Amino acid sequence: MDIFRRKKFDEAMFAKNRAFAIRVGQYQSSDIKEAYFDYGYIKGDTYKPGGTCAGSGKIVFTSIITTFNKLDKVYPEIGLLVDGTYEWVKMGEYFINDIEIDRNRNTTRLDLMDGMFKLNREHVTDLTYPVEIRQVIKEICLKTGIVLANENMDLTSMNYRIDKIPKEKKMTFRDVLSLASQMLGMSCFFNREGKLEIKELTDSGITITADSYFMHGLTKSEIEYQIAGITCKKDKETLTVGMRTGRSLELDNLFMSQTILDNLYHKIKDIRYYPFNLNYQGHLLLDVGQWVTIKTNTGETFKSPILSQSFTFKGGLRGRISADSKAGNDAQYSYAGTITKKIVQFSEFEKQIQNQIEEADKGFGQKVEKIKNDFNDQVELAKARAEEVKRELSDTIDQRFNSFNNGPLQEAKRRADEALRNVGASSLLAQEAKQISERAKADIATLRQNISNDYVAKSQHVEDVRGLTRRFEEINLGSPNLIINGAAELGDKNWGGTNGKWFTNRTHGFYKNSSAPLFTIDTKEAGLCYIQTGRYNQLKKNTDYTLSFTGFMSRNVSGFRVLVGLLSNKDNVWKRTLGVFNQRLSPEQAERFTVQFNSGDYDGFSLRFDNFGSTDGQSATVWITEIDVYEGTLKRAYQPAPENNQNYADAKISEYRTTVDGRFANIASQIAGKANQTDFQRVQETSKLYERIIGRSESDIADKVARMALTNQLFQVEVAKASAGGRNLFLNSLFKRDLRDKYSTYKLFDDTSQTKGQLSVSIDSENQFRGVNTLKIVSTFNGKTDNQKITFSLGGNSRTGRVDELKNKSARFSFWAKSTVNNTNFQARAGYRNTVQGVLLTTDWKFYDIELIKKENSNATSELILHIFSNATVWIAFPKVEIGTESTPFSEAPEDIDEAIRTVQNQLTGSWAVQNLTSAGSIVSQINATNNQILIEAEKIRLKGKTLLDELTAIQGYFKRLFVGEGNFAKLNAEIIGSRTITADKLIMDQAMARMFVSSDIFTDTLAAKEAFINKLRSVVVSATLLEGYKGRIGGFQIGTHDKDPSTYWLTGQNQFYVGMSNGAGNWGKTALWVNWGTTWDAPGNYAWFVKESGEMFCYNRAYFWNTPVINGDLRVTGDIYYNNKNSGKSGYWIYSPQYKQIFSDNGYMYFVWSGGGSSWVPLNKEISDRRYKHNIEDSAVSALDVIENLKTYSYRKEYDGKIEDISCGIMAQDVQKYIPEAFYENPDGAYSYRTFELVPYLIKAIQELNQKIEKMEKIVA
Repeated sequence: MDIFRRKKFDEAMFAKNRAFAIRVGQYQSSDIKEAYFDYGYIKGDTYKPGGTCAGSGKIVFTSIITTFNKLDKVYPEIGLLVDGTYEWVKMGEYFINDIEIDRNRNTTRLDLMDGMFKLNREHVTDLTYPVEIRQVIKEICLKTGIVLANENMDLTSMNYRIDKIPKEKKMTFRDVLSLASQMLGMSCFFNREGKLEIKELTDSGITITADSYFMHGLTKSEIEYQIAGITCKKDKETLTVGMRTGRSLELDNLFMSQTILDNLYHKIKDIRYYPFNLNYQGHLLLDVGQWVTIKTNTGETFKSPILSQSFTFKGGLRGRISADSKAGNDAQYSYAGTITKKIVQFSEFEKQIQNQIEEADKGFGQKVEKIKNDFNDQVELAKARAEEVKRELSDTIDQRFNSFNNGPLQEAKRRADEALRNVGASSLLAQEAKQISERAKADIATLRQNISNDYVAKSQHVEDVRGLTRRFEEINLGSPNLIINGAAELGDKNWGGTNGKWFTNRTHGFYKNSSAPLFTIDTKEAGLCYIQTGRYNQLKKNTDYTLSFTGFMSRNVSGFRVLVGLLSNKDNVWKRTLGVFNQRLSPEQAERFTVQFNSGDYDGFSLRFDNFGSTDGQSATVWITEIDVYEGTLKRAYQPAPENNQNYADAKISEYRTTVDGRFANIASQIAGKANQTDFQRVQETSKLYERIIGRSESDIADKVARMALTNQLFQVEVAKASAGGRNLFLNSLFKRDLRDKYSTYKLFDDTSQTKGQLSVSIDSENQFRGVNTLKIVSTFNGKTDNQKITFSLGGNSRTGRVDELKNKSARFSFWAKSTVNNTNFQARAGYRNTVQGVLLTTDWKFYDIELIKKENSNATSELILHIFSNATVWIAFPKVEIGTESTPFSEAPEDIDEAIRTVQNQLTGSWAVQNLTSAGSIVSQINATNNQILIEAEKIRLKGKTLLDELTAIQGYFKRLFVGEGNFAKLNAEIIGSRTITADKLIMDQAMARMFVSSDIFTDTLAAKEAFINKLRSVVVSATLLEGYKGRIGGFQIGTHDKDPSTYWLTGQNQFYVGMSNGAGNWGKTALWVNWGTTWDAPGNYAWFVKESGEMFCYNRAYFWNTPVINGDLRVTGDIYYNNKNSGKSGYWIYSPQYKQIFSDNGYMYFVWSGGGSSWVPLNKEISDRRYKHNIEDSAVSALDVIENLKTYSYRKEYDGKIEDISCGIMAQDVQKYIPEAFYENPDGAYSYRTFELVPYLIKAIQELNQKIEKMEKIVA
């Protein structure tokens, strides 16, 4: 941005009424709940160049998003409103590290990381050393795919060289980059553009004043940070530069040289700043590695570098910057002596708080008034809706029960019969269609009679409407329900509970016959789990309220309870808890429960429903719904809260309408069902044609007959339109051919100019649908609609030079599809420059039917163009594009069938035949039945199921080929038996045959032989009374003699050194079992574990015990004992003591824990009186003599800590607390005491005061 715009930006950034927005790709502020970004330049308590801090972030979305994948890139931006438009600032280039979806809270959280993770791989190089530092850095970026922001880093990057990188040092790219940039006095980080920056500190030109702080926002060290010298370890060599006293910067860099270290010291030795930590309003243009000027509310100004920074966005912006270095003039007290100073601005902040409270009170009053008005409006609206529904239902029922005239139906049938003949339908098909229509007419009459007899009568419907009216009048009696979404079917907003234990989508037969969900608390554990509402602030104080709910539970729930938490409208903390219900619910039915409670001195409340857990480890469930809290003590039926009332009323009215209308809708579906039961597809199509022309039910006939009666020609046109459809113009619709196999008019266009690199298409034979291949389309949609598409040619078109079959015609595109992502944006259009039609795909296979609007156009092409504007994978099956106004069942394109086949059915006296003929008239298959014979002819004939043949005679006395899946033969005589398997109880052969019995493979259930010599035996299971073997291999183990001891047999791994055991023979004390012995049998290796035959065990490697090892003898230790207690988080070295078992320090004391319980302690002496740590030094105005006078002395007996002492002269700690409180302290066991360190100054001053009085008296006496 230019200088003028930057000035405006800074003014808006520091304004009190700032406005922000956020965006991440296609997601805007309304989609994002909160975001957090963290950056670093140098981490740690010293200013140590060579930092490689990784940036991170977190974004929480307000909905469930399943399109993100790990390592996807995201580019968040935060916008600041400047002069009416948003100035957007990039927050960085991030990679998704983790994705967390919370379906209870309906949120999606992304954990982000910047590109620093790419540098964590092991360093490899192709350079020849020694080489310039800049070449090393450029190679690192090249090998890791990182863009370097500043290639010309510094002249030193060209002058300095790295001699070599030791191969024995396992270093990562990040390690090498850190050491290289450290030599330059710079640090590395990824900037907001996602590029790697290697730079030293620069000035930001930004000043932050106290107006931007948050309360207690600034913490600043009073001691300036500055290094006095540098010490660098380089393998076994140590390099130093600068002063030997004071603060020394400690480095560890194997590439460093003394010359480079000297230059580094002179480069950073003058860097001086006050360590600080500032929480403030944030400035989007500030970056790490920059100097910033900070001005306090006292007018003090100081400059410090930003070594770390973070931003938090929650509608507004918060920032944190810091330089957390330890400051000091000497290392021994650089940290302990730091004094911090809190800079606080109260007046302005308190004024803002007061204004917010007044605005909130005002807004609350307006909201209450609006709720009252809306509630009254809903009352009237519900009554009006009930009356309207009553009238509509009465009129509809009267109309549908009126008799209709069958005359138009007869005329319609006559015209349909005539039209079918005119368009070429066969007499047989027309006759079949008329029969279906006759059956449909009879079904209509039957259904009409059933409605009159069995369904709810007309008078009953009218009475139910009156009941419905009364129901909605009852809904609004009494006070409003204070619980929003009191029934799960209304939503779960303002509800929460134990994670993973509460649900709002489960149904049960006890409640509305499983038609509506309930609140469910489900656990298999014995512990308590619950659901709970948020805070409601509508209670009147000291008023009686009623709580009612419907519920039931499973028998294995150990207990159930309802709690009411009373609270104020200031916070969510329960001030008082009322146990209003504590009893078991019915396990057999849903019941309604009502209890009362009094609000007391509180104006807010929250509800909690507790499930005390399972009694048997199985799922223990509590179901709750229809929760109602209202003023008063009268019982009433459930009514939703005013906020839910409109939606609830609409749902009930719609439900009641469905009860009546659904009965009549069944007529059409049953007629359709009749047609679906026909055996031939053309009869089904003809039935649908009748249905479209004469209607699906009686109520449709009146509308259709009037139009059919116009002219016979018009009726024929309608029939012709519907009959024209059916031919599939989508070639290769079963995806049996290669997608790029061009034939007939088929061609696929999917080059980059079409797909924009965001769509890839293939045939998927693994994810089939109903046994056929599917078309798989992978979309990597980038969020921008750029006409990315895949195109299939259909019939003729201008590209192929053939007639355009779709030109200016109605067409349908039907298909089955599913996606990996719900609501995938799938669009299709016919040809170039035509209207796009879209559907939303789901993750389940579903059928879709799209109208393709194709108009005459000089540029139009006869093609199907597919778009996917979502990041998802889509599968498509059974696609069909056909001319016409309605889709017909799937069929392949004629070009995809070898020969067009037509079916001819003939019936003559005494005979019947069905033949499938080719276009040339040849018979493909047929069934021909005469008086006493049936001919079945086909390439393959299959008789499925059990088939009984009285007699089977082979032509010419034999079967040329006979395949029997399983057969039983009493006797089988054959010269040659060629078989892979022969199953028989007995197979008899003579000795001659046995001598000739030769086979490459023999498979038998049982093989018995008195003695057999087998050169090689392979077996799944070998069972033997005695299995002898002298040498061999079983699995990965070897059996045999040891290389060094042929007299003893061993079982070892393939590598005998790795694992093995002996057979127990040999000398006493010989090794019997070993693991990882080593590399030679002469002696065990450094990591061996073995057991001797004497029972002695030797472990040369580390041993881990996860339970408690029990040692009954002595424990001998030659080294230290180190403990690490993960439960307490404590670790350290064990120190021997005959009395104490543990030593630790806490709160200024050193504790010695006794082995029998209890502890001793000693205070840790950290008292100092160094003038350098003291400020505002003035003469003391305290009258020490008066203080000493007030401290009375006593003689007494002291009994403490098991000891009794007689004290002749002493003082009381309570007196010290009263007169010298800084000397008073309380021991960990509660006993009071005092420190003499603080008493000494009073004694000195008292002596001085006495001396002054004596001198004064001496002068008077003189």
